[in-house]
Amino acid sequence: MLSELLRSRFAALLAALALTTTVATVASAANDLPDIGSSVSKTLSLTQEQLIGDDYMRQIRQFAPIIDDPEIVEYINDLGFRLVASAPDATDRQFYFFVLADPELNAFALPGGYIGVHSALILMADNESELAGVMAHETAHVIQRHLARRVERQQQLSLPTLAAIIGGLIMAANNPQAGIAAMTAAQAGATQVMINHTRENEAEADRIGIQILADVSLDPNGMASFFEKMAAQTRYMQMPPPVLLTHPVSEQRMADARLRAAEMHPHPVSNSLRFRLMQAKLRDLTQTDLDQREREQVQAEKLAEADPVVRYSRALLSLRRGELDTATRIASQLMQQEPSNLSYLLLQAQVLRARQNFTDAEQLLGKALALHPNHHALTVAYSQVLLDLGKADRARERLLAYVSLPDTEPNVYRLLASAQNQAGKTDEVHESQGLYLQAVGDLSGAIQQFELARRSRSDDPYASTRIQARIQHLQNILLERRRRR
Repeated sequence: MLSELLRSRFAALLAALALTTTVATVASAANDLPDIGSSVSKTLSLTQEQLIGDDYMRQIRQFAPIIDDPEIVEYINDLGFRLVASAPDATDRQFYFFVLADPELNAFALPGGYIGVHSALILMADNESELAGVMAHETAHVIQRHLARRVERQQQLSLPTLAAIIGGLIMAANNPQAGIAAMTAAQAGATQVMINHTRENEAEADRIGIQILADVSLDPNGMASFFEKMAAQTRYMQMPPPVLLTHPVSEQRMADARLRAAEMHPHPVSNSLRFRLMQAKLRDLTQTDLDQREREQVQAEKLAEADPVVRYSRALLSLRRGELDTATRIASQLMQQEPSNLSYLLLQAQVLRARQNFTDAEQLLGKALALHPNHHALTVAYSQVLLDLGKADRARERLLAYVSLPDTEPNVYRLLASAQNQAGKTDEVHESQGLYLQAVGDLSGAIQQFELARRSRSDDPYASTRIQARIQHLQNILLERRRRR
């Protein structure tokens, strides 16, 4: 099994190579695409691109440390779809935004509208406009179909690159350092070729991304200021971070971005409290050394002890340390100051669960859900509390209604399976487990669960037909993967 270091590094390489390595998948998965020509639609249809992206995302979920905290998931997608909604050319596309727990500075776009952001990049941003600037840039890559444009220039590049990376993985089984070095060298060589062909695409993504920022009333200088800051902080690094390898920043490019932003007549934008709270939560989730986390917290309190974000951060740390009195006091104070803040409400519910005060947590979350139906983080927290109280039937009903919505998060299926099992609906469990395994990339395991579901007794007259279609769909994907090898 790969070490955690290797797994993390492999995830970063996947990210940095996203638009390069996908080309190898394109040639086969699109079932003998026509000869490359000047028309993007002839090279790769939107449907083909979506299918490739879906499969790629499933494979990434197997290796990359994707953060599945419901509140982080909700935030990054809220911000992402706020950007997408302002772009008319994005109306025919599907989008999904996700966060990787990774110390490398990076953000990337995959085919099919999947946009990933590394936790280190979010934590480095000084404000929401900087984060949104990077996300708007990646969104523009998707909207302008830059992946399909690169196919004709990179179709041959990707195969040797992938072979080198796979060789590095094999080498790493016995010598992790040598394996990582081999993969890094392969990635660097591929990246340079990619850079030579994408300066025009980068300029186009900058232009569209800056316009998007202005359209959603964020600071259009956010993109330029973030890239300037990254370039300054990484200037003396021997190996620049992946985001600068795939998005090279020149003085001319930064100047162009500043001039374009100035044309938008930017106005002052106050820093989003929600952004700062999500930064605090992300820092808490990704910092495994509690002693270091305590030192950072003490330093923050010396600078601004009354800052609600600093106090929120202290409450999160207190929960991790089991200091429930401190967490309870801070959560109550924050709720009194701003009762409508859902981050404070979810913190309060977390504290109540830690104290096993499930009844109060149920009431708190139930009232919030009445005001915010289908809110992802609230739905998950409420369902968990219902299971704590032994109200599995109600949790099952709530989750069944929720998974009928598009873009269901994988862990919701796992939570639904738990609710179904506790409610005695064992005939339903296998299908939910199969949907979870399918979402996280274990297609063989998903097929096994669907086979068990197909043979189970069910009161649903459409269950057998639906499940058989799921099995056939996954078998076709696995067959295509084997054909590409």
